[in-house]
Amino acid sequence: MATTSASSSAPSFSTPTKPAFGPNSVCFARASWKRAATRATMAVVRAEAVDASISPTDKLFMLSIPLFYANCYMVLIPAPYWVSYPEMATLALATPVILPTSISENFLLRPELLAEKVNEKSRLLILCSPSNPTGSVYPKELLEEIADIVKKYPRLLGAFYLFIDFSSYYGSEVEGFGIIKDSESLCMFVLEKAQVALVPGDAFGDDRCIRISYAAALSTLQTAMENIKEAVALIKPRVAA
Repeated sequence: MATTSASSSAPSFSTPTKPAFGPNSVCFARASWKRAATRATMAVVRAEAVDASISPTDKLFMLSIPLFYANCYMVLIPAPYWVSYPEMATLALATPVILPTSISENFLLRPELLAEKVNEKSRLLILCSPSNPTGSVYPKELLEEIADIVKKYPRLLGAFYLFIDFSSYYGSEVEGFGIIKDSESLCMFVLEKAQVALVPGDAFGDDRCIRISYAAALSTLQTAMENIKEAVALIKPRVAA
């Protein structure tokens, strides 16, 4: 969808040897992973005005590197999970903590299990709705219960998705841009006009929708949504044939 000002080849860097615990090892890990994060950031596409993630997986990776400089923090991951989540935590020298779910409960995370596993060393909760790969959607009441637990730990972050049907805008015209044909052209339009990066739904097999991640500060999300609202208002309604 977008281009990056970095060179076409991804930056390469060697993985530092996993340090032993202790103050010196923490400093070693901090320095090594800060350098790694700086170089890796060059390959990540960012909208300068609004940091709404192009890919939630990419954002989680970039968030994880500076968050976990030594292997003493934890990432909470409900299972089934996306294939790369545990390895991303390990790469960042964090400990992945797997929270099993049950098919009988539609693969939804039980708040009781979260409350049992979370502690002061927890730094990230990966919670997706709809879930990838299960497709499970968390009801509002369950999300509120989970939020009540998360807010007790100020250093704990959560990452979430929205998958929204925007197909009613397809076939519409925008002055200076052209026709909104599909999810890809809609996302390109929003990127150009609102400086917010979204993910086309056709990448996930449903071109009617776009995916939004909201693992960001509330003020950032509010700005992003206002920008999207203003951009969408520019789309002329379709004319019936």
